Amino acid sequence: LEWMFVQAIKKVDPEFDYKPSDRMRAPRRLALGYELPTEPVAKAPSKEEIEEIIKDLKRGRGSWRDNWKKLPLIMLSDEKDAINFVKVTMSSRWISNNRRVQMLEGIGKSSPSDYYVVVEDYLEHEEADVREAAAVAMARLAEPKASRSLRKAMSKEEDVRLEGLQLRALASCAPKERSTSSLVEKAFGDKDEVLRMHAVVASGLIENRKVTEKVLTKALGDPAAKVRSTAAYVIGTRRITELIQALVLSSEAEADAEVKGYMTAAKELCEDKESKAFAGFLETVVGDKKSVYKPDEDWPFGPGPRNGGGDDEDPGKKKKKG
Repeated sequence: LEWMFVQAIKKVDPEFDYKPSDRMRAPRRLALGYELPTEPVAKAPSKEEIEEIIKDLKRGRGSWRDNWKKLPLIMLSDEKDAINFVKVTMSSRWISNNRRVQMLEGIGKSSPSDYYVVVEDYLEHEEADVREAAAVAMARLAEPKASRSLRKAMSKEEDVRLEGLQLRALASCAPKERSTSSLVEKAFGDKDEVLRMHAVVASGLIENRKVTEKVLTKALGDPAAKVRSTAAYVIGTRRITELIQALVLSSEAEADAEVKGYMTAAKELCEDKESKAFAGFLETVVGDKKSVYKPDEDWPFGPGPRNGGGDDEDPGKKKKKG
């Protein structure tokens, strides 16, 4: 809000002189810059509606497939019964990992933060795709109570890309914690450039301004082009105006044309100019996966018996012999 007030005043008074506080920063998602805000989700059902839906599902009313289509609706509710129902459903042996990924993405996009108790069960799942979806969902939920399970998952994760996503989720869930800032700094000192890149993204989420600026300043001179580009991305999309001079100096010394372009775009955003240079940056440069969550397309059913999925059958229906 502080950032928004300052920007609003500058629109009418360009000479407005203001010293920002250590915590001031631009919103994570800006229509002016890099990512459009998420689409509004449907209205959550009432407690009575949730009770009726779950009652029908447990009684087996309707087909197995039709009943499953009600899951996205249930996942909008913060009722304890709804959360428990989703938790039990996801742990069912009838659910494929492909569907768990879709459900986790759905939780991240539309569920209240209380659903962290569902997501944390999959941070250490045996399948990498499920762990990735869990980390991304947790970052979207931004629930402080999830920090402990995220740190635990990070300590065991062997895939540096997934460790990076877990670090970003931790920065989103616990941006004020000193231990989070310490982990971001430590990760940026890693020899693997992928982890350094994710640490740079995470540095834009924490509230320790000194650590943020320290990491970003170093990242502008990192040996890896992608890390330097990511530093420009964070500075520009977060409007960290204190680093404009560092951006200019780095841009003048930059030999990579693409990186130089990102640095120029970052400077423009810091100066409140419009730029679409960072549209899709997290997918194209950092390597984030695009969501496969499509609640209106026979969700959450993925590959079925015809193409190898094998678990579209009604679990209460026995197959005929022969």
